Amino acid sequence: MGVNELLDLVSSSEFVQLEARADRKSLFSIVDRTFTETWHSMFLGWILDPLGSHGLGDYSLKRFFLLIANALLKGSESNPSLAAKIAVLGNLVDAEVLPREADQNEFSCPAGRIDVFIRIPPSNQN
Repeated sequence: MGVNELLDLVSSSEFVQLEARADRKSLFSIVDRTFTETWHSMFLGWILDPLGSHGLGDYSLKRFFLLIANALLKGSESNPSLAAKIAVLGNLVDAEVLPREADQNEFSCPAGRIDVFIRIPPSNQN
């Protein structure tokens, strides 16, 4: 990456927004419990994982998507139809959730670490 590309990157509005979000205080930092944040991520990953030992299958994950669709309906500019369609019609048994019991690592990508990541195979999104 050249100097011009680097300057374009750090001056882009998306980069500035990402940097501002990275420096925000979180609930965990306010109560001085940042080390327990991974506990919460592990719990959420476990409860949303269709293959989790809880025996709920994809019920929790479907309810999660219904919750998202409901929140979108209550005043967001986003279209809630995809979340509702996935929750009602999607076969989420094959969804991959990270972290989970079998893999306690959080999902990492070039943008950083994602606390709870859900990947739904395209054929299951209807």
